[in-house]
Amino acid sequence: SKFQRISVILLGLLQLLAAALIFALPGTENGLLVILLILSFTFAASGVKDIVRYFSMARFMVGGRLILFRGVIMFDFGLFSLSLYDASSFIVSIYLIGVFMFSGVVDILMAREAKYLRSSRWKLRIARGAVKIMLGIACIAFISTESALEILFGITDLRRSFRCPLPNHDDRDPSAHYYANDYTVHCFGCGKTFDVFKLMELLYGNAGGITVVITGFIQGLGTELGFACFKWKKWGFLSLSVAGVLSGIFIYIYELFYLQYYMLDPMMHVGHLVIRSISAIIFSGILCKLIGDGLAKTGVMKNYAIGRTLKSSGVYEDEE
Repeated sequence: SKFQRISVILLGLLQLLAAALIFALPGTENGLLVILLILSFTFAASGVKDIVRYFSMARFMVGGRLILFRGVIMFDFGLFSLSLYDASSFIVSIYLIGVFMFSGVVDILMAREAKYLRSSRWKLRIARGAVKIMLGIACIAFISTESALEILFGITDLRRSFRCPLPNHDDRDPSAHYYANDYTVHCFGCGKTFDVFKLMELLYGNAGGITVVITGFIQGLGTELGFACFKWKKWGFLSLSVAGVLSGIFIYIYELFYLQYYMLDPMMHVGHLVIRSISAIIFSGILCKLIGDGLAKTGVMKNYAIGRTLKSSGVYEDEE
């Protein structure tokens, strides 16, 4: 309708004004706080709208309680977002990236519903959701060493001395200092100098440190998106292959920035993606399916979904 078109135009203008305000503010922290306040207000307003709708009309409708629950959850998210006002910029950034990527997943899931209803906008929703997820991955790739120190050891101000993070040093008085030029920390109490990344390896028990957690999360997002395309109901060669390929694509987007792959020749990118996709189809699609079916037929997976499927088809009837 005409009213809806005018509302969309006004909303777009408000978003552009908000973006201009964020860029005009001095300092990254101020911009993040403005985004956080807008997000908290949006969540809270949406929640209040659903709650009012429930008590005014929807409580007499089928599925009215779902509207109430959604309103309470959205209002709660608004309050939670507002509670992060005093949190560090790193925590706020991670939260905003997570919300942004989750909205991308929601767009993709809603695109499937739109396609089922034969709406012509389902392709636009999928594209918008994919762009949101990829931008979120790109933002995660720019997490700095200083931010990693903040989240791992609670060091919020690297310009001041802080307690030695070594587990065998009971540093009662802050005596450690961070040197950004070579990513090292020197403790004047115990006299030790160590590389920040090696310390992460020591505390996390692996060679990648916090990077392993980040890459695992990104790969898991790609995998879940692949299964979401089949509504988590199909587990054949096709669904497993799609999940594996998307996992490889997602982590490659992260590596474009983290490992500076963007400096490579364009044909190298094509080669990387082709090889990774073929490997994902072979290992995630074909081998996983064959190994899973083989194990299920032995009877050792009777209590799992794959075993129950074979049981319902009569594979275990001779044993029983």
